[in-house]
Amino acid sequence: MLNTELLQNMYAFCFAILAGSIIVVLITTALHNSNSVIGTTSGYGAAGVSMLVIICLAYLGASTNTTITLIGLFINMLPYFILLGLFIYSASIVNNYSNQIGNNKVTPNYNIFSYISIILMLVQVSLLYMSINSSYYKQNGIISRLNAFLLIFIGIINSGILLSIGTEMGTFITDG
Repeated sequence: MLNTELLQNMYAFCFAILAGSIIVVLITTALHNSNSVIGTTSGYGAAGVSMLVIICLAYLGASTNTTITLIGLFINMLPYFILLGLFIYSASIVNNYSNQIGNNKVTPNYNIFSYISIILMLVQVSLLYMSINSSYYKQNGIISRLNAFLLIFIGIINSGILLSIGTEMGTFITDG
């Protein structure tokens, strides 16, 4: 079993990579060329890999709690998996419509919704980081139910935004 200090250092490292990846995505979303599409996809990919490591660390932390039920474990891990799913779906949207995005043949709402989604991801990552550094997490090995439900709620809103981006990109046709 990992000691608490090592676990916290591993979390800090993963969250630093995660935050850096999202900042790369934020910067490259503003640009519309083939290099920016590669940067955006890479940023989402690095965020996804960091999230996978964070999921493994969270499972290790939750497994130390002998009083947690199966439903409690599910509620505790769901925000992590929602955030991972958001990264994967965002990367797939950018990858599937890379030519349209690279040539700036996107809907006027694409940039607005993309920025809203990225900001919501930053809020989720910040809230998750604060939850993991809280005394409740250090004591119980899980995030509090309030923070878990808040993360799930923000994730559902962000999923709706990403679904609307995917739908708009799939149905939007440009001339020429």
